Amino acid sequence: MSWPAIPVFINPPFDDCASWLERAARHGREVLALVPCQPGSAYWRRIVWTCASAVVFVGRPKFGHVLDEDDPERGRKAGDIVATQHPTDCAVVGFGIGRAKMLRVWSSAGVVVAPVRELANGDSSMAEGT
Repeated sequence: MSWPAIPVFINPPFDDCASWLERAARHGREVLALVPCQPGSAYWRRIVWTCASAVVFVGRPKFGHVLDEDDPERGRKAGDIVATQHPTDCAVVGFGIGRAKMLRVWSSAGVVVAPVRELANGDSSMAEGT
């Protein structure tokens, strides 16, 4: 199945992130991926650090879900929205998205990290944080 030409958001299965991120890197357009933050892993070193920008969340993100049934022990009713903290550290990885845009959109959520290629190309704005 092909991906659309518009920006794509993916939330791949956490046990198969590498193949999804490889596909995102080849897509050639904007792709955002919510993935486990594993900066020392082989796939992060091979894919993320070489061709993407990443937002490493400060703290674990919370996700909301709607209760299907009443939970009287906690004083919750069916239909209530409950926030649950994710069990692992997460990051949003952006392919085909400039670091400036990642900073503008995501900096309040975490730490934005530039791809290695920007450092190698002497991007002086890295030191300025812009």
